[in-house]
Amino acid sequence: MTVELPKDLAEYIERKVADGVFPDAPTAVAEAVREYRVNRIGPEEESLQTEAWLLEAIDSPKTPWRPEEMQEILAELRAKHAAR
Repeated sequence: MTVELPKDLAEYIERKVADGVFPDAPTAVAEAVREYRVNRIGPEEESLQTEAWLLEAIDSPKTPWRPEEMQEILAELRAKHAAR
């Protein structure tokens, strides 16, 4: 695969390779894509994740949520969306 980057990004990668941060340009680009994949969930993936959680909830034992569990879940969701 050949990828053409804008000049500023190509120069940035070249500097990082020269500084010893990465052994070569392909490794730097691969690391950037890995980082993006880990830290960025798009609408499609988020929808699939939500669907999986709902299916899990349907199949789980029917025990009511405790108020502190709901508060923890809501706090996590608020923090996640505030960070975007």
